[in-house]
Amino acid sequence: MMSDMDSSYLPDRQKQQQRDKAFRQRRHKLDEESSRSRDRSPIRGPKHAISRQSSDMSVQDEDIETIFLDDLDYGESISKDEYDSFIPILDQYTNDLGSTEQVEQAVEVIASSYFDVLLDPEQVQDVAQLYYHVVGARLSHIYKLLIPESQNIDMAFSAINELAYSEMPGVNLIQNFAYQYNQYQVGTSFSINPAWNITIPAGGSEERIRETSGTDSINDTKIKFYSAKDFKYKNAAGGDVTINTIVGDKVEARLSRLAPRGESAEVNADQSDLMKNVLVYNNNGNNANEKGWIRGHLLNDNLGGSALKFNLYPITGSANKEHHSRVESHVKNLVEAGYIVEYKVEVVPTVPAPHQKETAPGYKSGAAPKANFVCSVKVLSDTSTDAASSYHPEGSFSVTITSEYKTKHASTGDVATLKAFANKAVKSKDNKVDSKAYMRPWTTKKGLTKPLGLSQSDDKHIRDKDYKDWTDKQKNSKFWTWDQTRIDALKAALKG
Repeated sequence: MMSDMDSSYLPDRQKQQQRDKAFRQRRHKLDEESSRSRDRSPIRGPKHAISRQSSDMSVQDEDIETIFLDDLDYGESISKDEYDSFIPILDQYTNDLGSTEQVEQAVEVIASSYFDVLLDPEQVQDVAQLYYHVVGARLSHIYKLLIPESQNIDMAFSAINELAYSEMPGVNLIQNFAYQYNQYQVGTSFSINPAWNITIPAGGSEERIRETSGTDSINDTKIKFYSAKDFKYKNAAGGDVTINTIVGDKVEARLSRLAPRGESAEVNADQSDLMKNVLVYNNNGNNANEKGWIRGHLLNDNLGGSALKFNLYPITGSANKEHHSRVESHVKNLVEAGYIVEYKVEVVPTVPAPHQKETAPGYKSGAAPKANFVCSVKVLSDTSTDAASSYHPEGSFSVTITSEYKTKHASTGDVATLKAFANKAVKSKDNKVDSKAYMRPWTTKKGLTKPLGLSQSDDKHIRDKDYKDWTDKQKNSKFWTWDQTRIDALKAALKG
């Protein structure tokens, strides 16, 4: 006779056995499908030869009945670090994954094989969506970075696609790839849960990452960069000098949790001569300090800011810290909490930049740009739509950051009120801000569900504490972006 303890345990045990059986069936199906020939995405032409690496995820027929998963942990969640750990592992099997369905099946296999857990369907989709998002960001990055360098668009797309096809993990998952161009702009579009639309007008770019392919949504992130502007300065003789189309002056964005991964300024060398040979140096040429210069992002890289010259302007380290602590950190926290934010940054420089004479050892005379970063932050209300925006009554702010050589400036404008609002909004309970009903758009309106890309609780790409070592990974790993050597080589080929 079965004891009371055994009787109460049986239903859970049966449920677990059913889950194990379903898991083995999915795993076996993945093995069968990986051996079949598949049509490739339009980005991959049949004329290209592919060198495939065999996957070790396959399960032999005789193993099906002898796999036991009874000791696996059906935990409610996996750790934050494990979400990002899936990316390089999935990349190892990219040649065996020809559809988004196969990615989700592979996630289940990897979870059990590498992490000893079985994920529920929502967790599987979260991990898969993160992977789709990274793959889309990779292709977006190389298009934005390399197309403006080309004099022959047809040849540029052919070269970029061929290199991406052979070297970029996950590119075979790109669907519905297309491009169009005229003398004013180049446009590309492709989809991979979510869909990406990119236009590159005269050296700038406009990017929209859609929650659903072909459908506009308030959850979409839209980023508009403008073409690079001239940098004008005084030389040692007092003459005016101009460096053409070298710095950014404006960015406009509507930011949601569906945000692209940006790039560190280190991946683009376009402004190297400006930074090293034109600007005044101090401290033996070390620019990365509060008295020197760094390439400051107009749109923070954590929020999708590209490493392109039209998103970078030379500012002091102290101004860069002010920009982050007084504005960018609050925008990131609001977006992470689920709010949708309209964010604009405009550079208002002193023209021409004055010449700064230095005589002390280790110092070098040069241009000393002074500029104001005028930042506008507007938090959308729950009545906003894709066509018409309305704003929270207390959610509009303007803050100015001043950058000047050897000078620290305190931020001016709505510094205190932005901080207070963001703190209340992020820490608010029941989605209320300061006791006033204000629902986050993505949680309230019909159809505005959790944006694709990352889970509600694991938006790692916009958290400083989880993002701090991303730059090093980006520079050293093929999984994140192309290194500068490859970028420079392709730029030279496209120009030729």
